[in-house]
Amino acid sequence: MANALIAFTLANAACELVTPIRYARTMTLWSRGRGDCGETAKIGAVCGYLIQIAATFTWYELAVLGIIPGGASDGTVDFELRLIHQMFTYVTFGAVFAIWLDDLAVVGAPVSWCSSLARLYQFFSTRMIACMMIMASRKTPTAWHPFWTAAGYTASAVKGAGTDVILKYAYYFCRAGFSVVSMAIALTGVFYWNPVRAWFIRVEDSQSRASRTSNRKEMMRTIFWHCAFGLIFSAIWITASNSGIPRIDAIKGASRSTMSTHYFEPWIPGHQIIHAKNHGQTMIAVAYATFIAYSLNYMDDGGLWISKVLSIQLPAQIYNFFVVIYIIVALGGGTIFHPTWYTNGWAPSWATHRMLDWLFFVGTGHLTIFGVPLITYALLKHLSIPEFKPYATASMGFFTKCMRHGMVSILFSGLWMMAVSTGVPMPDAKLTAMFGLPPLHKLDVRETIKMHHVDIIVSIIIMANGYAVLALDRVVQLDYKLHQFITVVWKHSMTSRWVYFWCAKILLHSGERFTTPNVIASLLRFRSQVKSTSSDNWFFVLIAVMELYSFTAMMLLFLFTLTRMARASVAYLRNNGQGQVNWTTGLKQE
Repeated sequence: MANALIAFTLANAACELVTPIRYARTMTLWSRGRGDCGETAKIGAVCGYLIQIAATFTWYELAVLGIIPGGASDGTVDFELRLIHQMFTYVTFGAVFAIWLDDLAVVGAPVSWCSSLARLYQFFSTRMIACMMIMASRKTPTAWHPFWTAAGYTASAVKGAGTDVILKYAYYFCRAGFSVVSMAIALTGVFYWNPVRAWFIRVEDSQSRASRTSNRKEMMRTIFWHCAFGLIFSAIWITASNSGIPRIDAIKGASRSTMSTHYFEPWIPGHQIIHAKNHGQTMIAVAYATFIAYSLNYMDDGGLWISKVLSIQLPAQIYNFFVVIYIIVALGGGTIFHPTWYTNGWAPSWATHRMLDWLFFVGTGHLTIFGVPLITYALLKHLSIPEFKPYATASMGFFTKCMRHGMVSILFSGLWMMAVSTGVPMPDAKLTAMFGLPPLHKLDVRETIKMHHVDIIVSIIIMANGYAVLALDRVVQLDYKLHQFITVVWKHSMTSRWVYFWCAKILLHSGERFTTPNVIASLLRFRSQVKSTSSDNWFFVLIAVMELYSFTAMMLLFLFTLTRMARASVAYLRNNGQGQVNWTTGLKQE
């Protein structure tokens, strides 16, 4: 208990030290007029995202290198990999909520309410992620995540009730606060945004630039509304099907064996791991849709009709994720599109009703065959990079490149999954046997899905980083060295990202398991091949070295860039940039 108390005290002190809120004197003035105070609030929110993701990257790299303990005791499950998916998803929502709150202040939500939610989200999310890092290192179970035990990551939360009590109390309050604040932000969005207004906009009537800009924003807000509603529904569902609401007095263990460990017991049937994975998938879909919707503001006039299509298509994707698949699992069914479910014995290959198979087939086919290629085309064709100007920042160009690289990566990863894992199935077993296309090169579905998840998470983070640079444009205007640093490092980080993207897949095709590359594993691989004369073995050793180098370079470059941006943001928040010279105008900031 003493070790847990010391660890949490240090983590809380670190959170308090680095949080940007303590530097933002005007944080409460999230301005509808987009003035200096509004920019300060947005910079503070984005700075919180940068600090969180830099800390998470650091923890992940240290865990991969074995410097800090973590992972499952039996070595057969990838606790760090699963946990890092969760933490990166939570961190990414810092950027998602910054976008939402920034727009909510514009459409009429109370300024003090938006600012308070931004403060509370940073407070709870930072400490919750710090607790998760400590819990992973100590393999501490929690009733909030029963699938950790179901997957074999930790012991039962009830059996381990007497260990790390301080840590469990801290995580309980941080997790509860995080959930309440996230729900409040989503409910605010549902109240102030309009869910259908964009669907009735006539694109051909958008003659003036002002009307086109207004219509793009309405399309963006329609997507935001459905994202917020999807997040609310998914949170309610995961509570009713997986975690429930644990009792605070059950952390030390129930005084009577008949005492319930929950205020609200989960009652919806279905496999706990599948419910947890579906909730995580919905959160990723919401983040993905938010960044795509935000990019609609910056598309050229030729992309207005695509924006109208996306305002309908993206909500349809979200509903397919969190409505159809949730019903399938609750009724005891499965789907052929998730081969790990029936391979692991969690669910059957098909739903209990043929109509559900058809609905999910149409929704998933709409996503993979129509949705992702259309969005990729829209970003490549209509999200243009502005012309170079000597005295202007490259923030908009950076945002465009991040959106393009992230979307192309998602497209390639999805096509690769079809080629090695799912193939192209039909809505039922009979039609699949007759007309379905099998995978071109079948690989272990457990390994391919882990790699696909990493591809998706990294792509979403790239998009979030693009938004962060765009949101911090005023900071970049006051720091020319930061502008040069971002411009140069970006090229190397994306090169490393694509080298790792393909090298990891080549190794998987060679029969290797997918694991996060580290120096020790690469040295052992090299040692085992020293006496080998096979050129193929040496080829894969070379690929493994390239994978290690590219992954390490990508992580370090991401970390250096995020840390540098966070430092510049904190410096700006201390005095609103007063006394610094804006290198784009040559004027001193007053």
